[in-house]
Amino acid sequence: MSGSAVPPGALSVKEFALYATEVGQWIWGTAQGAFNEKQTLAQIITDAAIGMIPVVGDVTAARDLVALSSGLATNPEKREHTGEWVLLVIFVFALIPVFGGVVKGVGRITLRVTETTAKESGALAKIANDLVAFLNRIGHKNAEVWLKSLDLLKHEKEIITKFRSFCDVIILSIYRFWLRFKALLPQSLIARMEQLSAGFYQIKVLGDRMIPLALKDLHERLNYLKKYIHSGGVPPPDRAVTMLTQTGRKTVTYAEEARLIESGASKKIVYAGKYQQNLASAHPGRRSDIEKLYKHEPGFPDLLKNIDKKGDFYPAIAAASGPIKNEIISGESLFRSFGPGGATHGTEVPRSKAIGLYWGRGQPPASAEKWRGPCAVLDEWNRNGWLAKIHIPPNVRIPACTSTVAEQFGKDIAGQFLEGGGRQAVIETFLEQEIISIAESLYRKGGGQAKLANGITIEVGGSRWKEANGHIGYGETVIPGAAMVERLGATEQQTKAARQVMQGQAKSERID
Repeated sequence: MSGSAVPPGALSVKEFALYATEVGQWIWGTAQGAFNEKQTLAQIITDAAIGMIPVVGDVTAARDLVALSSGLATNPEKREHTGEWVLLVIFVFALIPVFGGVVKGVGRITLRVTETTAKESGALAKIANDLVAFLNRIGHKNAEVWLKSLDLLKHEKEIITKFRSFCDVIILSIYRFWLRFKALLPQSLIARMEQLSAGFYQIKVLGDRMIPLALKDLHERLNYLKKYIHSGGVPPPDRAVTMLTQTGRKTVTYAEEARLIESGASKKIVYAGKYQQNLASAHPGRRSDIEKLYKHEPGFPDLLKNIDKKGDFYPAIAAASGPIKNEIISGESLFRSFGPGGATHGTEVPRSKAIGLYWGRGQPPASAEKWRGPCAVLDEWNRNGWLAKIHIPPNVRIPACTSTVAEQFGKDIAGQFLEGGGRQAVIETFLEQEIISIAESLYRKGGGQAKLANGITIEVGGSRWKEANGHIGYGETVIPGAAMVERLGATEQQTKAARQVMQGQAKSERID
């Protein structure tokens, strides 16, 4: 646009530039065809839905609801499939503050109940256990009693009303956008908007017939689980989180709490195994838990020096399973994996460091699988690619805190479980700047060796491990739209105990 040109509609040059950019992106989205969550139109509708519906119980569910309902609005063939409406009903529940968010989680777990699983007691037991653990996690004092009282069918009228209101919001948001940009919009885009708006009106009307059918389907699946649970199939008395009827006090067994994995590519989770994380709460009343396992001695690393960002626990204590010893290392080799940053399963992982507190003892494993599993280095911490090795001669004595590696659960990248069990040493970064400088120099050169004045040798080179990222510690994918749960790691358990809250999350901050 020339300097003398005047933008249309009494817009400023800046406003016109912004609007033109937005419309240009929208036109490109239309040219691409299929409506999806990455396109500007979907973002506009989603923002409108979230912003215009009062007190939405779950923003993520609102986005999912937009994507799912848009599919029904633009694809008439999907509209007659009850299965599509079952998932939609689950997300509509999330528009009901608090209660609806709980039902959404219950519903997504219940989706895993099929005709096959309903006939297999083992499969049904797994789903039932997950459901009870999820309810325990979000704070229902007696999950079994709450579940028994849950009647989805009695919410039919409310769900239909919520869905009709939701469709009205979407239709209105499209219309408002058309009014705002009608002077700039091409006819093809206007036709696209009209088609989408008409589609939402059609499913709004159709919802009166399909929502009752979907609720009935979901109700029947949930009944399978209820009958199994109330018949005594789950949970076992010694593992349940129950209310003591005599006192009203809660007895907590942390192994039976779990979070819902919201990822679209949910994975089956391996349950907590042999090498559980140490309880490492920073709460003064829980210090005895730590003293049973670790005591700092002068001259050795202080594992109580660093605390997580929220002030809840000591990461270096939780990173170990069992006793932590103050030990002198001599005549031994240590290794550490590191590498450049990048994306794993869509999550950005920062560059990891060649020099740090945590080291594996002995020679590096032969494969990425033998490294990630026993050393419990999560994908979200470290993308690997390189190895740093330190060779300590017999005449050199290095103070260290040694222990068994604890299991780890993925947080940023949901669905990963690494069993731990390897040997690790926490060492102070002796001659820190010199070692860091040498290691970085060797890395930039593409690898090599260097020897310190005290005889310690530093070696840096490529790991040559295959499939180090995104493959290890995951199970098979599950039913689309259904949800899995993940048992809490110890750091989250102790946070809940220390704060005495019904819901909380403490992320392990071990740096690898």
